[in-house]
Amino acid sequence: VNINERFGTEYKGRRYQSPGWTGYSWNTDLFPDHKAFLKWLNERGFKVTLNLHPADGIRHFEDMYEQTAKAVGIDPDSKTDVPFDVTDNRFLNAYFDTVHHPYEDEGVEFWWIDWQQGTRSKMEGLDPLWALNHYFTLDNARKHRPLILSRYAGAGSHRYPLGFSGDTFMRWSSLRRQPYFTNNAANIGYTWWSHDIGGHMLGVRDDELYLRWVQYGVTTAAMKLHSVWDDRIDKRPWTWGEETCERIRRLFLLRSRLLPTLYSVAADSYFNDTPFNMPLYYEYPDREEAYLHPTEYFLSDKILCAPVYEAGEGEDKSVKQKLWLPEGIWYDFFTGKKYEGGNVVIESPIDSFPLFFKAGAPIPMQKESVRMTSEVLSELIIRLYTPVDGGRESFKLYEDDGITDGYISGNYLLTEITCERSGDEVTLTFTPSGKGYDSLPDHRKVRIELAGEGNETELVETEYDTKTAHRVKFKINQSRL
Repeated sequence: VNINERFGTEYKGRRYQSPGWTGYSWNTDLFPDHKAFLKWLNERGFKVTLNLHPADGIRHFEDMYEQTAKAVGIDPDSKTDVPFDVTDNRFLNAYFDTVHHPYEDEGVEFWWIDWQQGTRSKMEGLDPLWALNHYFTLDNARKHRPLILSRYAGAGSHRYPLGFSGDTFMRWSSLRRQPYFTNNAANIGYTWWSHDIGGHMLGVRDDELYLRWVQYGVTTAAMKLHSVWDDRIDKRPWTWGEETCERIRRLFLLRSRLLPTLYSVAADSYFNDTPFNMPLYYEYPDREEAYLHPTEYFLSDKILCAPVYEAGEGEDKSVKQKLWLPEGIWYDFFTGKKYEGGNVVIESPIDSFPLFFKAGAPIPMQKESVRMTSEVLSELIIRLYTPVDGGRESFKLYEDDGITDGYISGNYLLTEITCERSGDEVTLTFTPSGKGYDSLPDHRKVRIELAGEGNETELVETEYDTKTAHRVKFKINQSRL
């Protein structure tokens, strides 16, 4: 179907909008059988979202027009468009019942609300986007835990969506702003952000910029590649050449390895109102350095991140950054280099970025995988850098079924993993709490990766009962002491 012919070329005079911006019907040239396509994705574990621009309501040529028109009292034979009105209960009920629910039944999991009308509605003071966030969240909870993705609807709108920070330009200045913006948004309680990783439009096509942006995405709440339809801008990794594609693949796999930690950080954000990307001054409010490095952030207080946001030099595109590390011992994840807290200079070639694990902190990871959070974690990996003698560090691993809202009534498992060292002996203690959940395995293999300078790794393997306390002791190789 030709989009312009079907949807018309006149678009009610709104700026920045093209024909077909508001649309609810599948293009049958591109998707001759959308139901089979959605089924194919769902069977492979993928969750589908569709992008909405609801400003023009349901126009007379849409597939579901007849049902929607009848539901709101319009004669379908009149070909009168169903206007969008977020203040009209009759329209809202029809909007969900005749437009969205059928697509959800076919395999759409949740919705991305991209508003194009502005902040005005028929009810004074009501922002249509804020109202849509509210109603879509309530409606999405019919089948599973609610999730929506939405443009920013003002302070206070963090209550509902995973935020979309807008159409970024493909420029270093856009990348530079994102970690600062995300960290600061936490100060008004808005901590869940989805950025257009790699840039959405304009700017320049730059492999180095793209890679650095994806590196930042690894440790954010949502790693979303998004761009306009343009061959020069297309963010699908396989369109960027073999070398860049392989580097991006490795970054996605790194994110998959960190999933148990990322999910635990997300749970802590929900239960305890902590930012997903936590500014340094949350942990060190009395240290001036914490305010002088506004693009650094924590994942919990055990992993410290500092995105690279400028072009590098030389063949390896290396970038030097002046950073501040809090007191204690920290290890570079990529090189295994040991740092003491204070002002440091970090040099990052193109295949690495500043990612520090605190000494002795037991960081939960998994094998490289495309595992969804709703799938069973059969083998746990604990990444552990040489603990400090006499020190004690811990991490709380959070798990639930990844689908239902059972966590609200305590159907989850929270396992505190504690690491203590005395001389050459290390003790890891697993202490579970919570009711657990239906798919939780009774036993789980654990692979402890004890690393130090140079990332030379000793392996300790064990197994534990997930619902009872477990302790494992092992000795550190003398060469590490």
